[in-house]
Amino acid sequence: MLASIRTRIMILSDTHAQRFQPGLEPLEPVDLVIHCGDLTNNSTLRDYREAIHLLDSIKAPLKIVIAGNHDFSLDDKAYRRKIRETCRINQENLSGAIKAEYGQVGEAQQILLEAVAKGITFLSEGPHQLQLPSNAVLELYVSPYTPTHNCPGWGFQYDGIHDFNIKQGTDIVITHGPPLGIMDLTSNNERIGCPQLFAAVARAQPRVHCFGHVHEGWGAKLVSWRPNISKVPHHFTDINKDQSIVIENLARLTGHSHETPREKVLREWRKREYASRRYCHINPTGAQMRPGETMFVNAALMGNGRFDKVPWLVELDLDENQGAEFDQELSEYMLGVGFQGNDRDERKRSVEYDPSANEGDIKRRRSIHTLPPCQDDEKQQPGIDTEVDKPYSSFTIWQKRLIVLAAATTALLSPMTAQIYFPALPAIAKDLGVTTSQINLTVTTYMIFQGITPMFIGSLADSGGRRPAYVVCFTIYIAANIGLALVPSYGALLGLRCLQSAGSASTVALCFAVVADVVTSAERGQYIGITAVPSVLGPSLGPVIGGLLAQYLGWRSIFWFLAIFSGVGLFLIVIFYPETCRHVVGDGSINPPLMYRSVIQILKLRRSRAESDKAGLSRQVSTVSTSKKFKFKPPNVLESLLMLFEKETGLLLGFSSICFAGFYCVAAAMPSLFEDLYGFNEVQNGLMFLPIAAGSIIAAFIVGTFTNRNYKRHCDKLGIPYERSKQQDLSSFPIERARLEIGFPLLLLAAVMVIAWGWAVDAKTNVAVPCVISGLMGVGIVGFNNTVNSLLIDIHPSKAGTASAANNLTRCLVGAGASAAIIPMIDAMGVGWAFTLVGGLYILGCPILIVLMIWGKKWREELRTWQFISLFSLPG
Repeated sequence: MLASIRTRIMILSDTHAQRFQPGLEPLEPVDLVIHCGDLTNNSTLRDYREAIHLLDSIKAPLKIVIAGNHDFSLDDKAYRRKIRETCRINQENLSGAIKAEYGQVGEAQQILLEAVAKGITFLSEGPHQLQLPSNAVLELYVSPYTPTHNCPGWGFQYDGIHDFNIKQGTDIVITHGPPLGIMDLTSNNERIGCPQLFAAVARAQPRVHCFGHVHEGWGAKLVSWRPNISKVPHHFTDINKDQSIVIENLARLTGHSHETPREKVLREWRKREYASRRYCHINPTGAQMRPGETMFVNAALMGNGRFDKVPWLVELDLDENQGAEFDQELSEYMLGVGFQGNDRDERKRSVEYDPSANEGDIKRRRSIHTLPPCQDDEKQQPGIDTEVDKPYSSFTIWQKRLIVLAAATTALLSPMTAQIYFPALPAIAKDLGVTTSQINLTVTTYMIFQGITPMFIGSLADSGGRRPAYVVCFTIYIAANIGLALVPSYGALLGLRCLQSAGSASTVALCFAVVADVVTSAERGQYIGITAVPSVLGPSLGPVIGGLLAQYLGWRSIFWFLAIFSGVGLFLIVIFYPETCRHVVGDGSINPPLMYRSVIQILKLRRSRAESDKAGLSRQVSTVSTSKKFKFKPPNVLESLLMLFEKETGLLLGFSSICFAGFYCVAAAMPSLFEDLYGFNEVQNGLMFLPIAAGSIIAAFIVGTFTNRNYKRHCDKLGIPYERSKQQDLSSFPIERARLEIGFPLLLLAAVMVIAWGWAVDAKTNVAVPCVISGLMGVGIVGFNNTVNSLLIDIHPSKAGTASAANNLTRCLVGAGASAAIIPMIDAMGVGWAFTLVGGLYILGCPILIVLMIWGKKWREELRTWQFISLFSLPG
């Protein structure tokens, strides 16, 4: 018979980078400490150091740790996958702050490797044989893996079946997750244990199985197995419940409403005893688990943000090493010296048993198997930089120009539809037999839906693609216009105007989203300028076109015109317009699913297949796919609202909305002012919008050029290569300065021109004076707006549609208020002073731009860090 050594083992789990509260550290020395995973909370380097500090505070010569799902940076494959996902979402490499917080791939393992000096050994999955400092031999099986349970994104997870190769004769099984049916019940009364793990433990019947993961499952239970284990073991059929004993659990410590006074006294005594010992002793008498019994221990300490449970202590009689020599490589590994966490050449230990050995003197043969290098589709790269040295978009320059021009043309619908309606208001009121106030209500409802709808469509476009969003918008818009052209009553008019707004409003957000898809930050300034033209050109052309149609063809012809115009647009989109969403087609080189393809793309694919058939290539199977699996995600309408609460985005949107409200003030006041002061009719009032439109066109080209040059200047200043075709990593780039240094003088120009326009009209100067001032005002307001839109997309490159929807929401709300307030302000203060107040708000808000230039980069890095953490923020 082999001599035995009594070994005291302390078991804990789920410490999540917390420390023992002062005065509550375990005091008694033990022979071995086992930590069952979730050393960290967010897998930061600081979390690992805190975990090492906690383990170092326990008096033991050796501490064994395994990973948990929260320790995702120890899982190289999961860590690289999440890094790529974050880089894809942000469309840039991870910032220096994130690198410093989470480390390169393998850096967390290196920290644990360096902890060998403190007696800490990190074990990977598989069987291990360990010689303790007391010369006792311990047979282990270790596995950090847990089922996903519809919560993917953590480390060491599997979805389906996992093989737990537990051999008979194992002393302790250490896993992070519980087996199914044993201390695996969550607060939602759901069992999340692993059935394959239960089956493996039932067959091997180790002396102890310790785990964590389920914080509410803390406890210990001595399970007695039935003599004959089922072919497919289950906790209902293979546990002898009559012989099994609950040692302790949370329910027993919490009590119940029907407990007797004696039970309550005993419960309180046990709680005081555990608190004084600072651990819960499983077998204080030293009684050992008999054959056919397994002690299950859930050692999760965390609860309510702190340790509200104590570790477990178990005493085992282990065989003494009788002079058997351990393989040198294995011994070094078990001591942590040979472990290299940043490569894939991990050693898997297996223990084989000699069937001819006597029961009391088992001869063990040890072998080391080297796992082959990882052969997944993820190319292993050093570090966490994932910059790809290739063009940002596969579209040619002219293709990009046509795509952006088409998107800008569709964006004309929203502002033009809002304004084209105004000249016909008296005729519509008369024809439907309602008052002017009732007709004006249709304008209000239109603006409400104009602000709200893009939150739905913008998020849909970001998650499900641009083409489906365009088709939905145009279909709704065309149907609404046909209904408006045939509308029989005021109620139908009110409802159809809301529907019309829902169809047209999102085209502006989609336009900016398309720009983000195909244009890099280096060339974004000029392209954004093009997209801003419709926001001013629409209100300028709308009243003119509406007045002409209403005067010569009747007010219903306005809606027939819009239906035909949008019908042609939908036809061109279906035939020619390609999908650009980077979640669907990447840089544009990936073939999208069939429903995302234009007719031209479908015909080209058919033609290429036909040519392949002629060449006799139709039966050949390619091993390279140009398509990727696309999974539709439902839109999140709250994302636009949440952006308003981000520091940088909130300030930027709030102030830019106030600035653009100046245009709404001018647009709302101009018709009545020029009719009263200059005697203009509706057509002449519409023509007065053309100078602003001309200014916006000038801003689109001149301001865009200066924006791109300033971007290049900052690249040269920082020594960064400037390449227009490749997306620059903006994580450490002062993009706020690059954009707002151009926007700042444009804001001042807009402020001066708004004030000058008010006093020029107040003085009833020659009509040429307000026209010239209007043109310069258009340069200032639209130019500043272009820089803001560029910066907004730079901050949220992968959620440009959502960000544009947030921008649209704030503009519509502030613009509606400004439009309603300007006339009463003019009546109370006069034209000059009213617009002096508007321009004064521009000047008073200038410090906001300075704040953004100084603190914007820091806030952006904080946002990136939060986004990285949020990828792993599922409840564990």
